[in-house]
Amino acid sequence: SGAESNNRPGAYIPVAQGFFVNTTQDAQAGSFDSFDTGKIIFKNSQRYYKTEIEREISFFLQARDESKSKQETEGKTEDGRYKIRLSFRSPTGYHRELLVGADARTSQGFDLGFDAPLIDKGPEDMYWVVGEGKYVIQGVPHFNLDQALPIGIKIAEENEFSIEIGELENLPEITEIYLRDNSDSTYHDLRKEAFKATLPAGEYQDLYEIVFQDVTSTREDKEPGEGSIDYFYSMDEREFVISNPELHEIEHINIYNITGQLVDQHFGIPDIKEIHIPQKKSLSSGVYIVKIYTSAGDYAKKVIIRKD
Repeated sequence: SGAESNNRPGAYIPVAQGFFVNTTQDAQAGSFDSFDTGKIIFKNSQRYYKTEIEREISFFLQARDESKSKQETEGKTEDGRYKIRLSFRSPTGYHRELLVGADARTSQGFDLGFDAPLIDKGPEDMYWVVGEGKYVIQGVPHFNLDQALPIGIKIAEENEFSIEIGELENLPEITEIYLRDNSDSTYHDLRKEAFKATLPAGEYQDLYEIVFQDVTSTREDKEPGEGSIDYFYSMDEREFVISNPELHEIEHINIYNITGQLVDQHFGIPDIKEIHIPQKKSLSSGVYIVKIYTSAGDYAKKVIIRKD
């Protein structure tokens, strides 16, 4: 019909919509090393009985049986996973959108049911580089500080192109997103503006990657006690104790393991002179970096946390 829709595809496929099923012997498939021929079976148990009144997700649409609709829909929740959509505008006007989602069930490599390969390749294009493959959708375990997501681009004409954030889903504002240029180790903050550059015609798979921290940042954290804020971790009470005599606003607390992975966060910090923040999430015994973001500057120190 030529009509276009702005609706995003979700986890469920509406009735009367077509889709492709493909099997392949893919070297990226890890332990999935057998793709024998066989039958594909669809069952009514795969359907999600939900009316189309709520349009925030895609689903199979079927007349509801009120006697079982409550049981069928019980436990169904909205998708709260972190997702990043990137938008690429090529020198000659081609557009590509990529999606990456954080899901603990995935790996850094190829994941059946999560990763979608690049099929409709254009003269100019952008894609995720996963192993030896090219993908338009990928799932990764996390968006922690040590995460790096390589991007490949194909350029047909030496002219300006752009890479920018198209949409973010469920990501907290404090999650930083950078495009790293590996040619000169520079970082571009995609949350602030689009990345624009010019390259000679060709294909580049090792030049750019999406990362979640700028390791070259000159912004220095203060040591607790240097300013008006001090804090320590009480192993007996299993809580952080913060001294804030001047009642500065404390935005949030980040806890990183020694490799830089974000392992826990605390929000809703009260504006009182002595603050006690219980560490409810169980962490393995070890050394952690605790960073406190405040209106008087950012503070960071190493603390020892012992498992209960």
